[in-house]
Amino acid sequence: MPRESGAEPMSNNASQVGAAPESSTSESPSDVVGARLHQDLVSSSGGMNRRKTRWGLYFTYAGLITYVVVSLLPVVWAVLQSFKIPTDIFAVPPKWIFRPTMENFQALFSRTGSSFFTYLMISVVVTTGTVLVTLLASLPAAFALTFLPFDASSGRSFCSLPQCFRRSCSSSRCCCSGRTSG
Repeated sequence: MPRESGAEPMSNNASQVGAAPESSTSESPSDVVGARLHQDLVSSSGGMNRRKTRWGLYFTYAGLITYVVVSLLPVVWAVLQSFKIPTDIFAVPPKWIFRPTMENFQALFSRTGSSFFTYLMISVVVTTGTVLVTLLASLPAAFALTFLPFDASSGRSFCSLPQCFRRSCSSSRCCCSGRTSG
């Protein structure tokens, strides 16, 4: 079978898998790897596409990191406020440099006593109930969107729920089940 130009012959030796090809010059392995990376980037078979993909990947990561930082800012702000004295919490403009204190936590446990854990359990029960009710409502919808056929040709593949259950749709085909109305 003829080889393509520039292709290296396959080796049956399992110990040489992924190893750099032997060369007559004394190049270090990092030079060989760097040369291969450069060759991959500027090769005629899509070198520019790889560069664009790499920049796209950088922008994607930058966007994700920005999103995570912005999403965590309120949590960090709340934690920082818990270590400030009340005058620093309500200071305008906000104090960024402050002396941390445990005064708020001492006041929490001294005022509520053992009731704190009761309040905490109430919060846990309400949160768990909310998650369960949300799951009960969303799982059937997820099943329907995943497994039931939708007629995308009508341009209304995500129609409203009442329209899906009506006997007759406004168009000749029902947008949700693919049935002909009639």
